[in-house]
Amino acid sequence: LRRTTGVLELAKIEAGGMQLALGEYSGREIVDIVHVSLRALAAEKGLDFAISVPDNIPVAYGDNGRLTQCLMNLAGNAIKFTRQGRVEIGVELVGSDLVFRITDTGIGIPQE
Repeated sequence: LRRTTGVLELAKIEAGGMQLALGEYSGREIVDIVHVSLRALAAEKGLDFAISVPDNIPVAYGDNGRLTQCLMNLAGNAIKFTRQGRVEIGVELVGSDLVFRITDTGIGIPQE
Protein backbone atom coordinates (compact mmCIF):
# COMPACT_ATOMS: atom_id res chain seq x y z
CA LEU A 1 0.00 0.00 0.00
CA ARG A 2 2.76 2.46 0.83
CA ARG A 3 4.51 1.77 -2.46
CA THR A 4 1.22 2.38 -4.32
CA THR A 5 0.58 5.55 -2.34
CA GLY A 6 4.05 6.80 -3.26
CA VAL A 7 3.40 6.17 -6.94
CA LEU A 8 0.06 7.98 -6.73
CA GLU A 9 1.70 10.94 -4.99
CA LEU A 10 4.41 11.05 -7.67
CA ALA A 11 1.71 11.09 -10.35
CA LYS A 12 -0.02 14.00 -8.55
CA ILE A 13 3.25 15.94 -8.37
CA GLU A 14 3.96 15.36 -12.07
CA ALA A 15 0.41 16.43 -12.99
CA GLY A 16 0.73 19.59 -10.91
CA GLY A 17 -1.93 18.40 -8.44
CA MET A 18 0.26 18.41 -5.35
CA GLN A 19 2.04 21.41 -3.99
CA LEU A 20 5.58 20.90 -2.76
CA ALA A 21 7.00 22.98 0.07
CA LEU A 22 10.33 23.76 -1.53
CA GLY A 23 13.22 25.19 0.39
CA GLU A 24 16.73 24.53 1.60
CA TYR A 25 17.26 21.51 3.83
CA SER A 26 20.05 19.54 5.43
CA GLY A 27 20.45 15.95 4.25
CA ARG A 28 22.21 15.16 7.53
CA GLU A 29 19.29 16.54 9.52
CA ILE A 30 16.74 14.45 7.59
CA VAL A 31 18.76 11.27 8.17
CA ASP A 32 19.06 12.17 11.87
CA ILE A 33 15.31 12.78 12.21
CA VAL A 34 14.45 9.40 10.67
CA HIS A 35 17.11 7.67 12.80
CA VAL A 36 15.94 9.23 16.07
CA SER A 37 12.28 8.55 15.22
CA LEU A 38 12.77 4.84 14.47
CA ARG A 39 15.69 3.75 16.64
CA ALA A 40 13.47 2.52 19.49
CA LEU A 41 11.56 0.29 17.05
CA ALA A 42 14.85 -1.13 15.73
CA ALA A 43 16.14 -1.65 19.28
CA GLU A 44 12.96 -3.57 20.23
CA LYS A 45 13.75 -6.02 17.42
CA GLY A 46 17.42 -6.23 18.40
CA LEU A 47 18.55 -4.65 15.13
CA ASP A 48 21.61 -2.51 14.58
CA PHE A 49 20.23 0.75 13.14
CA ALA A 50 23.03 2.87 11.72
CA ILE A 51 23.45 6.04 9.70
CA SER A 52 26.00 6.97 7.07
CA VAL A 53 26.45 10.67 6.30
CA PRO A 54 29.76 11.98 4.96
CA ASP A 55 31.01 15.35 6.17
CA ASN A 56 30.82 16.89 2.67
CA ILE A 57 27.02 16.78 2.36
CA PRO A 58 25.91 20.26 1.24
CA VAL A 59 22.64 22.04 1.91
CA ALA A 60 20.08 20.94 -0.69
CA TYR A 61 16.87 22.33 -2.17
CA GLY A 62 13.59 20.42 -2.18
CA ASP A 63 10.60 19.42 -0.05
CA ASN A 64 12.17 18.20 3.17
CA GLY A 65 8.80 17.19 4.64
CA ARG A 66 7.93 14.84 1.77
CA LEU A 67 11.48 13.51 1.68
CA THR A 68 11.42 12.82 5.42
CA GLN A 69 8.03 11.09 5.05
CA CYS A 70 9.31 8.90 2.23
CA LEU A 71 12.48 7.90 4.10
CA MET A 72 10.46 7.25 7.26
CA ASN A 73 8.22 4.84 5.31
CA LEU A 74 11.15 3.06 3.63
CA ALA A 75 13.19 2.76 6.84
CA GLY A 76 10.11 1.68 8.81
CA ASN A 77 9.43 -1.08 6.29
CA ALA A 78 13.08 -2.15 6.37
CA ILE A 79 12.91 -2.47 10.15
CA LYS A 80 9.55 -4.25 9.97
CA PHE A 81 10.76 -6.88 7.51
CA THR A 82 14.28 -7.40 8.88
CA ARG A 83 14.32 -10.21 11.44
CA GLN A 84 17.95 -9.90 12.44
CA GLY A 85 21.00 -7.92 11.53
CA ARG A 86 21.21 -4.35 10.38
CA VAL A 87 19.31 -1.48 8.81
CA GLU A 88 21.21 1.57 7.59
CA ILE A 89 19.99 4.92 6.33
CA GLY A 90 22.42 7.11 4.47
CA VAL A 91 22.95 9.95 2.07
CA GLU A 92 25.80 10.65 -0.30
CA LEU A 93 26.73 13.28 -2.86
CA VAL A 94 26.74 11.89 -6.40
CA GLY A 95 27.72 14.62 -8.82
CA SER A 96 25.46 17.49 -7.83
CA ASP A 97 22.68 15.23 -6.45
CA LEU A 98 22.05 13.92 -2.96
CA VAL A 99 21.26 10.21 -3.07
CA PHE A 100 19.43 8.79 -0.04
CA ARG A 101 19.42 5.05 0.59
CA ILE A 102 18.06 2.47 2.98
CA THR A 103 19.86 -0.89 3.16
CA ASP A 104 18.99 -3.88 5.28
CA THR A 105 19.68 -7.55 5.87
CA GLY A 106 16.01 -8.46 5.52
CA ILE A 107 14.35 -10.96 3.20
CA GLY A 108 14.23 -8.62 0.23
CA ILE A 109 11.62 -8.38 -2.47
CA PRO A 110 10.99 -11.39 -4.73
CA GLN A 111 12.30 -10.91 -8.27
CA GLU A 112 8.89 -11.54 -9.86
